[in-house]
Amino acid sequence: MSEKIKTRSEISDEYKWNLDSLFKNEEEWSSAGEEIKKLLKKADAYRGKLNNPKTIREFFDYETVVERSVSDYYVYANLRLCEDITDERGQEMDGMANAVYAAVIQAFSFASPEILSLPEDKLQALYESEEL
Repeated sequence: MSEKIKTRSEISDEYKWNLDSLFKNEEEWSSAGEEIKKLLKKADAYRGKLNNPKTIREFFDYETVVERSVSDYYVYANLRLCEDITDERGQEMDGMANAVYAAVIQAFSFASPEILSLPEDKLQALYESEEL
């Protein structure tokens, strides 16, 4: 005799993950996506300026805030998709999260090449900097 596979709604909550630690609901998740997009507008202000410890540190701190935010945003959407891969809303959310993640990667893509293009002595000074 084979057992019927239960739908998510038929499974007790004690066996489901709790996404509240990331976002309380989908509205909060959506707002986070909009906030990430707003934060990304600041990235261009650093372009061409990553040549001193103070600015590089400031950029790295900013980048960390954005990357932590996008991580939570992405994980929430991905886990929602994993709850039921046939759910169209979960698929849509996962697609939205992937698009925001791609925007983050693109927005920060200038930083490493810009820093690594500095002369060797400047890179060594950055490496030895207390600020970094």
